[in-house]
Amino acid sequence: MDLPSAYRIIKIDHDVAASAAGKLYRREDPYMLFVQEGTAEVQIQISRVHLRQNSVLLGESRSVHRVLQISDNFRGYMVVYKPTYLQKLGIKLNKLKVFQHFRSYLKDTTVFPANEVQLICNQLAVLDQLPKEIPFFEEISDHLFSGFIYTFAGSMLRQEQAGNYRLNRQEEITFRFVQDVAAHFKTERKLSFYADRQHMTVRHLSAVVKTVTGKSAQEIMAEFLMNEAKILLEKTKLTISEIAGQLRFSDAYAFSHFFKKHSGVSPKQYRLP
Repeated sequence: MDLPSAYRIIKIDHDVAASAAGKLYRREDPYMLFVQEGTAEVQIQISRVHLRQNSVLLGESRSVHRVLQISDNFRGYMVVYKPTYLQKLGIKLNKLKVFQHFRSYLKDTTVFPANEVQLICNQLAVLDQLPKEIPFFEEISDHLFSGFIYTFAGSMLRQEQAGNYRLNRQEEITFRFVQDVAAHFKTERKLSFYADRQHMTVRHLSAVVKTVTGKSAQEIMAEFLMNEAKILLEKTKLTISEIAGQLRFSDAYAFSHFFKKHSGVSPKQYRLP
């Protein structure tokens, strides 16, 4: 795997983030964001996430996000990576439980100690500035990236051991529900499908999700569909009928009715400049 395609390090400031403000984006690969200074508010999938100095955020593959607000002094680093690259390096993040307690739709971002964020950002700066023409560039890059990952994993495990991100039973149920919706929202519209996957009644699942998120299960399912519809309307030239087909609506009329119900405008109106 070419290193340029294995990972990307993006140095983010106010101008970089502000240029994307208000627009929906989908990153095909997972990412990590480390905030050195400033504040921001972003939409990740179905929730708003508040970022501040020393915040750390993980984004999953194909997650939809939008920058809502950002301070003038915002700066930090984003790392976008291929999961296959971590496998190549022999890194098993799931076994380290790095991702387990870190989902933006259940918990806000965590805040690391300032010295740990600075250490991580220093490692990323070295990686970003590594001259590609030096001998053994790939081997050096692999080792530096592995060092960064394990530094980050160590910080995450300290957070977990301190009890900062342990999910209670209701949060675990909601976490599983949102994961299932993210995977199946195009094809499964009945709440009974998601309740059956957790061996519980629709009533119980609905009550738990409402308690944890403040939203009904149906609202969460609709938000996933709306995000996908907006991405397709904004980023593709597909016709309304083709988008309706991709999202498994019976026809363009059914899709348009659903879209207007949840946004207040028709798909055609939403697409206008």
